[in-house]
Amino acid sequence: MNQLHGIGIEGYRSFSHGSAQYLAPMAKMNLVAGQNNAGKSNLLRVIAGSLPGGRRASQAHPLDMPVGAGADDGPARVSIALPTEVFAEALRARVGSRLGARDFAAMVARFQELLGQPGLEDLLWYRYVFKNPGLELDTDWVLERDQEQTSSHREDSRFLSSAIRSMSGGSSHEDLQRVLTTMDPVGNLPPAATISAFRRIETGDQEGSLDGAGLIHRLAELERPEAVGHDEERAKFDAIQEFTRTVLDDPGLTLTVPTTRNTVNIRLSEGGVLPLEHMGTGIHQVVILAAAATLLTNTVVCMEEPEIHLHPLLQRKLLNYLAHETTNQYVIATHSAHMLDADVASIFHLTHDTRSGTKLDRATTPVQRAGICADLGYRASDLVQANAVVWVEGPSDRIYIRKWIELLEPSMVEGIHYSIMFYGGRLLNHLTADDPDVDEFISLRRLNRQIAILIDSDRIKPRARINATKRRVVDELSTEGFAWVTHGYTIENYVPFEDFRAAVVARHGGARLEAVDRWGNPLAAPALTGVKQPDKLGIARGVAERLRPDSSWPYDLREKVRGLVDFIRAAN
Repeated sequence: MNQLHGIGIEGYRSFSHGSAQYLAPMAKMNLVAGQNNAGKSNLLRVIAGSLPGGRRASQAHPLDMPVGAGADDGPARVSIALPTEVFAEALRARVGSRLGARDFAAMVARFQELLGQPGLEDLLWYRYVFKNPGLELDTDWVLERDQEQTSSHREDSRFLSSAIRSMSGGSSHEDLQRVLTTMDPVGNLPPAATISAFRRIETGDQEGSLDGAGLIHRLAELERPEAVGHDEERAKFDAIQEFTRTVLDDPGLTLTVPTTRNTVNIRLSEGGVLPLEHMGTGIHQVVILAAAATLLTNTVVCMEEPEIHLHPLLQRKLLNYLAHETTNQYVIATHSAHMLDADVASIFHLTHDTRSGTKLDRATTPVQRAGICADLGYRASDLVQANAVVWVEGPSDRIYIRKWIELLEPSMVEGIHYSIMFYGGRLLNHLTADDPDVDEFISLRRLNRQIAILIDSDRIKPRARINATKRRVVDELSTEGFAWVTHGYTIENYVPFEDFRAAVVARHGGARLEAVDRWGNPLAAPALTGVKQPDKLGIARGVAERLRPDSSWPYDLREKVRGLVDFIRAAN
């Protein structure tokens, strides 16, 4: 689908004039988190109103004008991003061979300079004002860009105006106007649709509604589609049914729409038929959301607060379904921190104050995401919400564990079925068994009883024993949790040698690696030479890329991973 790569807003409701706020770069899944009244609904309203088919946004009403320090009488302005690569491809198609590769690349770079925004590389930005309906190129912006043109820019505009419109002359502003109009991305924008925060399944004639009203009629069509397009239509119904099975953990469940078309019935595999509205509010809501999203195709879907009535597990299952089973792009406004650990989404933080209005920032680091959680009122004690927590020593261990779980049980997803956290090697290697820090670590069971732990044995010979600190942790956590002590010296001993060597050499070109037995450290001399400080994280990523279902499972690896998978399944 044509994707929305970024959008900027200024001069609309909570978004002040003079300082555009950018939602960019956008991915398939985009989460916008912030407090009440920060401007999330205004953002969705502008996105929907800027794209074909969405709810129209404008400044027809005085209350749509910003107030406060950032207010003036100017119109609302919307900026749309065009990837530089897409711009270059379209430009090359128009100018053909009239420019050599070097001159063409220099021209594209100058347009990046003229139309780009600091900190948002590889995107060109076009600015618009609302018209009825849709968007119209902002003539004031074209004048501003013309004033910023250097002599080289003006030569580019004159050349392109002649090349792509067979017309040049007049002012440099007119040349630039012709070029920008020809390359305007608005005509290629995807359609938009909005799924509101208030949803219900009910009978009715609102066939186009996505909030639940009118969905029954469309689901009935999908259940028994016409011959033309039968397979595609039925596949949508099957996807919704499969998602409902996942949500209710009932692989034999079936969905049906009765002849009265006044509800959606769920037939449970254990027997009995219940209407969807009798399955509980959370199930009702999540099925509506999944169904509405599935009925749309290749659309930018603006979704308001899908977490309403949804348990954190249902929230994560919904995100996973939207990301992998639908063809749409999503902008989701949320208050939920439980969605923010999803690997499938780009995350943006929206804040507001009366002086500067709404501000929008992309959150890319753990610290920034933690800041969002604090802004939303969450605290570290919310660890209790995780279904199962797997404690590992560090980030490289997480990569191995996640990959092995994926190979053995592909349906099990981090962030939905389990979370991985780090305890750091110092805790168990350098502290005594009765150290207060060890006591505090063990007491984490008060927050979550479903705790598993992976521990490097650090044993260098067969009859060696793990230290007293590790022994205490194993004994304490094995009672109700799952404790795994590596069969060899460290977790890397489980990796097939050829895969490990290939990953090491790929990360450190001059490295040489010799095989060791399970009591040797494969990341230290004499096994590893040619590199002083191996990148454990980079090597682990390289190994994960190479592991396949038919890769070998040395020592007790398969047994331990199977035990961990069973433990996680029981916690879910």
